Amino acid sequence: MANSNRVTLEDLGPAIARELTIYGKGVQDGVNKAGRKAIKEIVRKTKDTAPFDANAYHQHYADQITSKTEKSRTGDETHTWYAKGKAGRLTHLVVKGHETRDGRRTRANSFLQDAQDAVLPDYEREVQEAVKNGK
Repeated sequence: MANSNRVTLEDLGPAIARELTIYGKGVQDGVNKAGRKAIKEIVRKTKDTAPFDANAYHQHYADQITSKTEKSRTGDETHTWYAKGKAGRLTHLVVKGHETRDGRRTRANSFLQDAQDAVLPDYEREVQEAVKNGK
């Protein structure tokens, strides 16, 4: 009685390589999916909590918040959060605070860090599941 799952010794290396490729592709797809979900959530949260001053130059700062995804030749995805246009130059000033023209200091606004802290635990859990299950 022949078992279709049996592998001869000379076919063992290619069989292991084939299974690892399938597993690796599943992990990569799971991590990419978790990354897309996480960056979408970070953008949503930062748009909701971004500073707004109706009289200031950056009144529409939240409207400029977006993300981009770059895919490598190997299939890995890199997600980048940013603010478009002139608003992008304000991000470090908003997050870190800065000195005003009259010598006072503005308060730092941790809206970006708060969004990351809220999303990161779910992202890490999803990545761990992808590695564990290969999906």
